[in-house]
Amino acid sequence: MDRHVVNGEILGVSLLLEDVLQNGLPELFSQQPDDSAASGSTGQRSRPSTSTSRRPPSRHGDKRDSNEDEGGETSVPVETGPYGDIPKGVVSFSTNPQAAVKLINLFLLVCSRLELLKTDWGCRKLGVNEIATSRLYRTMCKVYKIEILQPVYQQVAVKMGQGQEYAALGALVNDDEPLSSPPGATEMELKVKQLIRLLENLECTMIYDVIRRISREHTLVVSERGRDDATLPTDLWKRPVMKENCTIAKPHLVENFIQDLMSEHTEKDESVSFTRDHLDRCLVKLASETMLRERNCFESYAMYYENLLRHQHQLLYMKEQEIKQHQDTIEANSSATIVDVHCQLADRSHEQLLEITALRAKIAEMRESLMNQEKELRERIKSDFAFLVQELFSNCFSMKNSFEEFRLFLHDDVHEGLSDVRRKAVEDMKKLREKSGTLKEESEAASKQVLAKSEQIRKFQEENKYLGQLFLKIKTMNNWKRTRLFIRYHDSVESLRDEADKAKRECLGVKKIAEEKEILFKQEQAALRKALSEVERECQKLRKKLQYEQKTKLQKMHAQMQEAHSMRQLELAKSTNIDKLIADLEEKELQLRLLTQNLDRDQRRNLFAQEQSKKALKQMMQQLDHERNLKLGAFERVEDLQRQIYEYEQHLTSGLSRPGSGAGSRSASRTDKRPLSSYRTVPDTYAASPLFVPSARPSKPVNVVQPVAGGGFWPPPVVFPQRQATTPDPVSSSYSPPPKIQRPKTHTGRLRGKISDSLLGDVESDDLPDTRLPPTF
Repeated sequence: MDRHVVNGEILGVSLLLEDVLQNGLPELFSQQPDDSAASGSTGQRSRPSTSTSRRPPSRHGDKRDSNEDEGGETSVPVETGPYGDIPKGVVSFSTNPQAAVKLINLFLLVCSRLELLKTDWGCRKLGVNEIATSRLYRTMCKVYKIEILQPVYQQVAVKMGQGQEYAALGALVNDDEPLSSPPGATEMELKVKQLIRLLENLECTMIYDVIRRISREHTLVVSERGRDDATLPTDLWKRPVMKENCTIAKPHLVENFIQDLMSEHTEKDESVSFTRDHLDRCLVKLASETMLRERNCFESYAMYYENLLRHQHQLLYMKEQEIKQHQDTIEANSSATIVDVHCQLADRSHEQLLEITALRAKIAEMRESLMNQEKELRERIKSDFAFLVQELFSNCFSMKNSFEEFRLFLHDDVHEGLSDVRRKAVEDMKKLREKSGTLKEESEAASKQVLAKSEQIRKFQEENKYLGQLFLKIKTMNNWKRTRLFIRYHDSVESLRDEADKAKRECLGVKKIAEEKEILFKQEQAALRKALSEVERECQKLRKKLQYEQKTKLQKMHAQMQEAHSMRQLELAKSTNIDKLIADLEEKELQLRLLTQNLDRDQRRNLFAQEQSKKALKQMMQQLDHERNLKLGAFERVEDLQRQIYEYEQHLTSGLSRPGSGAGSRSASRTDKRPLSSYRTVPDTYAASPLFVPSARPSKPVNVVQPVAGGGFWPPPVVFPQRQATTPDPVSSSYSPPPKIQRPKTHTGRLRGKISDSLLGDVESDDLPDTRLPPTF
């Protein structure tokens, strides 16, 4: 392949993908129908609800779980459909690359699936296993264009409101020419529509195959049940390959039956008697052996006879089919020729009528457009010239006003110059008369009167000038008002004329729509008449079918009788196997009983072992609790004994050193300063017990303090380090008030703490109270 061809193909694919991205996700994908429970679940074939586009078909129109995310550009929020982040409208790699890649993948998937389904449809339509030649491919493309592509394009064109125009355009295209896509349709939409149509065709084919197979098997079973002859049911024993209906007579195994029957007989004179059970067993055995032998013979030799019969049947069937095919071909050709002629004439007539109507409509439309253009041109020229005339008129009027003003100013200047000249002439004449001495009062008065009249005339002239200017202004204002009114009137006339033209166009459009509706109604009427004729044919077929059902009803009644007879025979055959089934059940029941006993024994052993382990655990826990209590009691006992010894020694030491009063007061004061013990307050029951009275406690040997020669006492007093009290002070009832003896404040020894932690760490439970109680003995 040439390089430029490859580059052209790559460029075409890239332009196609750019077109898909430009058009975005079609409306069919963004729709969410309410009946999705019937057609949108995962178990069903979820078709993409999409529109199609103008370029090669998208193969995979299945639904995707895409999505519920919103996708959009950075600046403008974009509404998203149910396909995840694929937004509606234009998708770009720069703003939303993930959505663009998903949209391109969806389009390529639809294209590949469409190609696979198209190939499968073509093979089924042409009756071949593979399209391997160019002739088959051209034939498939032609048939695909007529049966799939053209209806899909027509449907899309009708959806866009261009059904009539596209039908007229499609009628002019030959079978070999490519079909143009409807204007405005996207590539994805056209692909998905074709994919849906191919899937529907595939479903119909599968349903037809299943119905045909079910009807064939049902007919086989019904015919076998309706047999009334004494032959074996070989049709039910046949394998799927065996299609020949052969009959084999039932066997007669009399000898074995007589031997079994006579094995347990009793003879009396000339009569022979048997027991009922013996007779039943012999009969059942005879029936089972007969059926088994015949079935083995059938399975062994049926294939050989079947091959012979198949060969003869195939030859006969081929001859019959050839004769039937020739007869059908002759009849079909004779009827199809007439129908084709009439159909071609009708199609050509209809096409010519549509073409003539389209040409007439186009000519009328061109004439109307030409007239509208000429009218619009005239109106435009008229409006332009009207504006120029108005401008010219306004310029002329302004020039005229300026000339009038100039004339007034010129008259004023002339009159003013004349008055100045008159005044100068009078003064010059007065000076001349004064020089010549001829000045008279009368001449002077006459000159003054002339000057006064000239001044008065000058005032009138100025007033006339002012009035002329005012008149010109009023005239200009009136002319401006008249011009504005004329312009407004002209604009209103133009707007009313435009509205009238618009109303005329709307009227023409309504007339065209009414004519189109009339044509559609006529077509619907023709379609309804055709449907009525088809319904009549269906009614006739139903009548024939009813008659056939009535006929088969009698056959079914006869088949039911035969079925009852066969059921009785089947019950007899089943009764022979009851004893064997009962023995098997008893054996299985015995095994089940043994297994149940073993299971119960194992369960009892397990329960006994669990109880023993629980008892051992309980005894061990009790023993550990007992040991723990003993150790705690021993520690408390040792501590109490140490405290008693220390108190006794302290009491003796204080009694020997000072009188009892001073020692008692000091000890009381020292005792008051003791910190509070960490134990609870000693209850009255403990205070009253003899354990807390010094005299009631058992005496122990103590060291006697004796004086020595060097002074002092021996043994010296023992001084213990101070620590916090860990036990409550005993309360003696022999003192009133009881003396308070302070014990030294000591800390618990580290060795004792380590020993107690090591002994009691694993024994102490979690539910022990946090507060320590006084020791109990």
